Amino acid sequence: MMREDRAAAAGERYSHGPDNFLVVARGFFPPATVRAVRGKIEARRPTVKADDERSRRAAELGVAPDALRLHEDWYAIWRDADLGLLREYGPGFTEVIYPPQIRTVRNTRSFVPWHQDAAYMQALGQRGHARVMTCFLPLDEDLAGRPTLQFCIDPRQGPVEHVTRPGETFNQFDLPERLQPRPETCRTFELALGDAYLFGQHVLHRTHAPVPDFNERTSMEFRLTTKAARIPGKDYFSLESLQFYKAG
Repeated sequence: MMREDRAAAAGERYSHGPDNFLVVARGFFPPATVRAVRGKIEARRPTVKADDERSRRAAELGVAPDALRLHEDWYAIWRDADLGLLREYGPGFTEVIYPPQIRTVRNTRSFVPWHQDAAYMQALGQRGHARVMTCFLPLDEDLAGRPTLQFCIDPRQGPVEHVTRPGETFNQFDLPERLQPRPETCRTFELALGDAYLFGQHVLHRTHAPVPDFNERTSMEFRLTTKAARIPGKDYFSLESLQFYKAG
């Protein structure tokens, strides 16, 4: 496996196609802005109750319920983002899908196996977007020793066939053994507060812990789509106008 490091910026940007790219976006959000978001999550979390079976199963995996996710003010963070970097490496992804994902990884049961985000979109049927990219943002102050994402860097990567994990509702997809990434293609990175991952829907990734005895990690995940892939009736935050709207 390739060693973890904070490589030079040029070595942290892998662009192999419109849906096969990974950018380790250093300083993508100002640390003060990330701290403010984390503070809001910590303040709101005690007021949120898992009052149905789906929410309780989500809570067991560290997935925040809708009552915590469904706030438009989470999107204020995008007003401070490095949108120039996004336009350079994710051109066309100007519409941020509502709502975000908020996740706290506390144990290995919360880990997400190897997958492509396209598989989750396809599983949604007509509610899924044909094209997405992901912005993954860890929120903890000190990220050392916490779970992160591990990526497969493969210039030839295309869509792959996933298998469904029995009994799983949230982390439901995995890869068959024959499609598991080779160790020499796997890569992890050390992040600092404000750093984010930007990656396309065909990039294979999974949860990865650098040490067996790890500290918990809280993150936000925003998914972005293109204007052409918008779904009528859904809510979006435009990175051009910095306003919410409902697609017509």
